[in-house]
Amino acid sequence: MPIAFVWVSGQLLRSEMIAPSIQWQRSFGGTGSDLLRSVQQTSDGGYILGGYSNSTTNGNKTSPNFGWWDYWIIRLDGEGNERWQKSFGGTSNDFLEVVCQTRDGGYLLGGHSISEVGGTKTAPNYGAFDFWIIRLDADGHELWQQTFGGTENDQLFGLDETSDGGWILGGTSASSTNGNKAAPNWGLQDFWAVRLDGAGNKLWDQSCGGSSTDVVTEIGSARDGGFLLAGYTRSGADGTKTSPRLGFLNDIWVACLDSEGGQLWDRAYRVLPRYSYWEVYDQVLESFDRTPDDGFLLGGPVAFSVPPQFGKTEFGVVRIDADGNELWQRCLTRKDTEYLTPVGDFLYSVRTLADTGFLLGGTSGFPFEEFLRDFWLLRVDENGEPLWNAQYGGLQSEEIRSVSQTSDGGFIIGGPSVSEPARNKTAPSYGSTDFWVLKLAPESPRLKALQVTQAEFSFALFPGTTNHAYRIDHSTNLIDWVPSSTNYPRTYKVQIGAPKPRTSTSFYRVERLP
Repeated sequence: MPIAFVWVSGQLLRSEMIAPSIQWQRSFGGTGSDLLRSVQQTSDGGYILGGYSNSTTNGNKTSPNFGWWDYWIIRLDGEGNERWQKSFGGTSNDFLEVVCQTRDGGYLLGGHSISEVGGTKTAPNYGAFDFWIIRLDADGHELWQQTFGGTENDQLFGLDETSDGGWILGGTSASSTNGNKAAPNWGLQDFWAVRLDGAGNKLWDQSCGGSSTDVVTEIGSARDGGFLLAGYTRSGADGTKTSPRLGFLNDIWVACLDSEGGQLWDRAYRVLPRYSYWEVYDQVLESFDRTPDDGFLLGGPVAFSVPPQFGKTEFGVVRIDADGNELWQRCLTRKDTEYLTPVGDFLYSVRTLADTGFLLGGTSGFPFEEFLRDFWLLRVDENGEPLWNAQYGGLQSEEIRSVSQTSDGGFIIGGPSVSEPARNKTAPSYGSTDFWVLKLAPESPRLKALQVTQAEFSFALFPGTTNHAYRIDHSTNLIDWVPSSTNYPRTYKVQIGAPKPRTSTSFYRVERLP
């Protein structure tokens, strides 16, 4: 697709980008409920899907059901065709939150389980929910499994492979020092991190928190071999929490640990409303990703009270540096107006892209109509400015839970779907809720103005994929186009110069050549 720059009296007015097209989509499920939580491209160009299911063997689900909810994973090839699927569970509830391919081509599954030993679960239950991880080989065969927890609820929401081939697990704990939990409890719920070696043996565990509720939703490697725990909090400055409480309900909160689990620093953040008469009454962090400068982009839904409406919920993002200092924040919504029927935009997944911009995925609809929501995908640049957005869905409810960029420069997005085929959903429905995954094409290239001189101006080209030729054309009437140059970029950002237009209005476009 061509992209045009409009140049009027020497000022850039707009740069148009078009959302990428759907290359393929697939749904998976039985007649029960199947909730997709994690989608990742594998090293061979295929995909691994993970979530939880209470369906028996029906629909296109061929793996058995062991309890009420089970872990369920599906391996796809690069075209979205199923290679195999597996389910894991005990006799009660087991919720898979994340699946990660390991460096050796296997997988680690992470979530929380309340099941006793039974079904495929051989690790013990320490009380209520425990962290439950399962290590698989490349073909989905189990190598080992482990549980971690105390006598209260301990729920895993994030994990990351460490540089030494071990693992860091992150979640929320209400347990005191019992079971195999050695870290203390500071309040109602704490941030809880567990460091493992490559065989799944615990090296240490650490808890962070104040006297109220602190919920981890993500964990990842930070600068200098440490780890960042991120989530939301209602605690004040007590326990190990040094940052004050900022809002009425929840604040975004992050805590940085060193490689041995010692707390280095913590910070709380509050996303501000776009209008002074709005009030923030709640915000949570659902996802983060590391940025090229060793900082992080934090994202989740922010709820506002908007007189005289009940309120609205928007995507809220905060970018921080490696030391936790805020660089910028944004509130982003599908309907960017002061007063409207309340709109609910809930952000669940953020990812850093190769050109240093970001992809944000969630759901958009009406806050009080849970069955009228679509996948909503929003692309922003490195400063959080929107480039394009797209909605996907049928006539009922869909929510993106996982987004990432693929090796061809496109995107893979996925989450649960309730809808039958309608609108731009063509994949079938098998039951109450299904896994729904979409592969999107690479982006069209885009242009960004950099500098203007008396004779020329320069702009940066951001191609959707590298190793292709891109032709730059110029026009004064959008009918007659004159080629300016052809470029063969090898990176995602190439600076290009062009003659400054002599007319008051000039158009530039870029097209990827075959």
